[in-house]
Amino acid sequence: MTAEKNDNATLHQVPSEPGPAARPIVFEYKKPKKKKAKATAAGAAQYTRGLEDVQVVSGDWLRATRKAVGALAKGLETYERERLRSAAEKTDGALEDFPYNAGKAASVWLKEASDIPLDIAEAAKQRSYAKRARKNLRRVSKLLRVGGR
Repeated sequence: MTAEKNDNATLHQVPSEPGPAARPIVFEYKKPKKKKAKATAAGAAQYTRGLEDVQVVSGDWLRATRKAVGALAKGLETYERERLRSAAEKTDGALEDFPYNAGKAASVWLKEASDIPLDIAEAAKQRSYAKRARKNLRRVSKLLRVGGR
């Protein structure tokens, strides 16, 4: 048997010195290394198993809400810009052009907010969230059947 050095082996042979006398082969026990937990990326979110989908969906809803607020802000900025331009162009221009300015602001707001329903639907479409929803619906329907008889 040759004395190969193998870092992965739990037992390895200690090399003996060459000499005229026969020496016993000695094996040393090497303790296995403890496995480290998987390192997550710096700043990556960590979830309890089974609750990840709920937390991911809440983050998606937060992004959709942020988008809605941003769309409203753009609409208000458009209204203010158009109102100031109308007021500068003619006397009582802000009052006369109110319906036009408000309509333009609403158009910008709706254009910006048009993707929000799709974002919400995609958030709820995630497989784990849908699976959890089906499981909860089965529980509720079972309770209704038992209680309704």
